[in-house]
Amino acid sequence: MALFAPIRGWHDAFDFIGQHHGDDLRKGTRSPYVAHVMAVAETLAYQYPEREDLIVAGLLHDVVEDTDASFAMVRDRFGGRVERLVRAVSKDDDAMEAQLTTTVEDLVAGHDESEAARILWRHRREFMLGHIRGPDVDPDVLRLKAADAHANLSSLERDLLDERFGTAVWQRFKVGRDESLWYYREVAAAVDAGIAGEALAGMLAAAVIRVEVASVATALERRRPAAAAEGVAVRVASSADADAIAPLLDAYRRFYGRGADPELAHTFLAERIARGESTVLVAESDAGTPLGFVQLFRTFSTVRAAPTVILNDLFVDPVARGRGVGRALMAYATDAARALHATKLQLKTAVTNAPAQALYESLGWRRVDEFFEYELELS
Repeated sequence: MALFAPIRGWHDAFDFIGQHHGDDLRKGTRSPYVAHVMAVAETLAYQYPEREDLIVAGLLHDVVEDTDASFAMVRDRFGGRVERLVRAVSKDDDAMEAQLTTTVEDLVAGHDESEAARILWRHRREFMLGHIRGPDVDPDVLRLKAADAHANLSSLERDLLDERFGTAVWQRFKVGRDESLWYYREVAAAVDAGIAGEALAGMLAAAVIRVEVASVATALERRRPAAAAEGVAVRVASSADADAIAPLLDAYRRFYGRGADPELAHTFLAERIARGESTVLVAESDAGTPLGFVQLFRTFSTVRAAPTVILNDLFVDPVARGRGVGRALMAYATDAARALHATKLQLKTAVTNAPAQALYESLGWRRVDEFFEYELELS
């Protein structure tokens, strides 16, 4: 079977979005808006190649919300199924206002323009989330919403890591980073609840994490910590740094009694970064030579009902020790954990690793004696 089935509606949909989106640009960029809807449709075509209606809806998903096109025009040209999918993911202020227990005017009364915009944004998003939560939601609506959110997050990650934009990308939004990421986390949770096990659900969850990590990278920015010696800087690593950092990770594993395996170290590190499963901080010389690294894993505390961060790995190249590299990495890790909204940083170290213990305690860490640690080997 061919990977992609013939899509008869593609040509009509391209013509339609060309007529209505025209020369529109994406907010805050010079990128044609049609590039976004094509990215959404491409994701759907790859994941669901036989679903012409879903793919066409991907191309048209913003055409009523953002142009002079109407739902009736979509229905007449592409059918009722496509029209219902487009309607399901489009903003509908009239329907939202009908569900409010007060008027919009009363909702924002007493607030300045900026705060009023934020309040309305939040209500619109809560209303939209209500349409993708619950057991009776059409799975195709979730697929369409997931592909749209995935395309938005991919663009956001790219621009966050682009030195031309960086954290300025958040200025494109009516609300800031925290509210925007809240919304995408909620969309990902609803998608996972509705189409768990489908690749697109996992893709969206990973994209949310990657944007969170990219946001940390740009919020902290590359800097020379005061605690480090001249010629040392710390930054958030990207997948492109795996080749350079992997030898340090291999040496770290050998320190804890594992056999040398540079390929495994490289694969493990590259996968964690690429999937957004960890935040890796690298200390390097002015020449770009890696001197040490820290790896952070974000998790949650049920007791605190809040995020926490595990400082899982810290390693400094033996030739670079005594220069404040470890102290600089630890200081940067603390800032990174705060940027990830963690309420606590945790780590464990070998009872024989006295130098590391001295470093941690000098930075205000305390040894926890209230709990025993247990583990069960599974493989």
